[in-house]
Amino acid sequence: MTKRRTLLVGVTLIAFGGSSEPALAAHDLSISNGATSGVSVSPGSFSANADDANLNVTDLTTALAVGDVTVDTGSGGSQNGDIHTVNPITSSSTKILSLSAAGAVDLSTTIQLAGSLAITSSNPSVSGQLSFTGSAAKSISSSSAIVVSHEIHAIGSGALTVAPLITLSGGLLTVDTGASVALNGGLGVGASSTVDVDGSLSAPSFVVPASATVMGSGTLTGSVVSAGTVKPGSSPGVLSIIGDYNQSPSGTLEVEANGLSAGTGGYDRLDVYGQATLNGTLKVTTGFAALPGAVLSGVVRANSLFGAFATLNNATFGFNWVASYLANAVNLTNTPIAGGGDPPSGGGATAGGGGSVPPTLAKRKCRHGNKNRAAIAKKCRKK
Repeated sequence: MTKRRTLLVGVTLIAFGGSSEPALAAHDLSISNGATSGVSVSPGSFSANADDANLNVTDLTTALAVGDVTVDTGSGGSQNGDIHTVNPITSSSTKILSLSAAGAVDLSTTIQLAGSLAITSSNPSVSGQLSFTGSAAKSISSSSAIVVSHEIHAIGSGALTVAPLITLSGGLLTVDTGASVALNGGLGVGASSTVDVDGSLSAPSFVVPASATVMGSGTLTGSVVSAGTVKPGSSPGVLSIIGDYNQSPSGTLEVEANGLSAGTGGYDRLDVYGQATLNGTLKVTTGFAALPGAVLSGVVRANSLFGAFATLNNATFGFNWVASYLANAVNLTNTPIAGGGDPPSGGGATAGGGGSVPPTLAKRKCRHGNKNRAAIAKKCRKK
């Protein structure tokens, strides 16, 4: 009798009712003020060896003061292998802190570092405030883009180089005066996010969506495309762009005017060291007694200028700033309109120098309110 052999090709055999042992995962690890537990400790290394492990903040910062430190979620656990911070961390060490997780890394508390930060995670995030201070150069590296829902803050004079993409998801990126940040991996600005630059910030480009804001008196290196709000100055000041500036129809440029000199104490200015293409809205808020004919020279200056603002919003009652467009600048002139109210009280100035509000302006109003000025003048003469 001949035996037959059957060859099954491309058939998957499934056993029902059985069970297979799941692959072992890592351990979750918290960094808090609690005692260190469930962690293997060696020089420069803290590795979780039990589920729900905890690393004491002081243990971490003490080790970081001596040398580079690596914190990881270990192996052989039954959890996702996440690292999250529970209490604030402050270190003046210029050494490198490395956080390596099988799962997520969430920096959810106030963390201040003077050295570099290296993250290995498929899901790194900053839901607290991550600050970098000190004069030493430092960096952020990560295996994945970092999502920021709260804040990254550059405080010190030491240059901060960021390798991964930083995505602001309703978050804030702050660069203080004297600080320098290079976003080599790029910057994604999400809805309701803010970029506040009084120092120096560079990126391949800056794309500002409708509900986001870019502000400050610093320097942006990289072209800016804005459908959101750009607010030069820090009450007031000058924002410089080393690149092109393109404002879309939904974009707004906000200018605050408190005097007749550009910069601190005067009015806001946007300096574009490239081509400026204008559209959308120019909003002007006036906080001083600008006389008719007063000029704000170069609220926008550029190597070349194209387009014009579709809307000029005089946000302060009684002022009528009118834009004039030159080859490389936009000037604003306060032009009286019938029915305009008084400017706010305070030191006023004309385009040619200082001066107070003329007494004739108050007389014109007489007791008849803000009616047609010619009619008011006639009624006042009768009195």
